[in-house]
Amino acid sequence: GEESAAELEGECTSIFVPKNKILAQNWDWEETLEDLFVLLRIEHPERTILTLTEPGILGKIGMNNDGLGVLLNLLSYNPINSKWGGED
Repeated sequence: GEESAAELEGECTSIFVPKNKILAQNWDWEETLEDLFVLLRIEHPERTILTLTEPGILGKIGMNNDGLGVLLNLLSYNPINSKWGGED
């Protein structure tokens, strides 16, 4: 069946608009981790990186001074409830 809005809560969304060079993401994560994330600015003579991350992960989402960005979305798939090859 269709998933309810409550079942979809907590999923991240990413968007890229090439014309305006906009890269954005909301970060719906575990509420218990909200106070743990950090914004790191890593500077090297040839490159600067800005990354939003959490304990135990060197870099999670972010971008560098060349405009290369990386975002993360956790997508789930349940073949039993899917119309794509799953069983009804």
